[in-house]
Amino acid sequence: IFDKMQSSDVAPDVVSFNCVISACAKEGNCEVAIALLNQMGTGRYHFVEPDLITFSSVISACAAAGNAAHALHAYHAMQQQDIPGDTILHTSLITACTKGGKWIQALRLFDEMNRLGVPYNNISYSEAIRACNMGGNWERALLVYREMKRVGVKPDIVTFNSLITSCGKAWKWEEAIECFKEMKRVGIQPNAYTYDTLTKTCEDVGQWKMALQLLQEMETMQAMEDNYEADFYSQLFNKHLL
Repeated sequence: IFDKMQSSDVAPDVVSFNCVISACAKEGNCEVAIALLNQMGTGRYHFVEPDLITFSSVISACAAAGNAAHALHAYHAMQQQDIPGDTILHTSLITACTKGGKWIQALRLFDEMNRLGVPYNNISYSEAIRACNMGGNWERALLVYREMKRVGVKPDIVTFNSLITSCGKAWKWEEAIECFKEMKRVGIQPNAYTYDTLTKTCEDVGQWKMALQLLQEMETMQAMEDNYEADFYSQLFNKHLL
């Protein structure tokens, strides 16, 4: 539709651009999203200025693709136009950086959100912890979690797995176990990755008894899940027989 508008000399407006860029974001096609952004406000589209939705969609596409360079390009263009970002945009920007391996930049952007007064959400904190994990900064990761807890933002399985991985990389097995206990306290069920990471951490530091305990717990959990699945299909089968 957008191509037809161009070929028929129907001038697309910012809404038209935003719709196409939003579709690119859903597909993770940041190259096309950036190309469309670069067309806006120049040449034949000099009258079409990007807005917050434009930049948010472009950066979201970059986050999906893990393209930090394009995300930062879009962000700098937004700053030049004095368009303030919101939580979703800044979080997508941090995600693009962590996925792109730019963990230092991700943490700088996380700190910048605070300076700008942009509220954090669950994903903002989780991505910051992930960046700490990438940089081997387990102490900062725990600080970010404590702040997350203090302000009442709920963590999820990704948050805790990143925390446990961060502590595990530093051989801080006791801190990793505390994170494991904390996740269960707040009602989050550990998954196979959680147990694998904890078990390896305990093995690496010679905590064989704890490693064995974790393996047994994981086997019990998997057995319960298998039984639940078997019961579910059994009931479903019997229901159709009646």
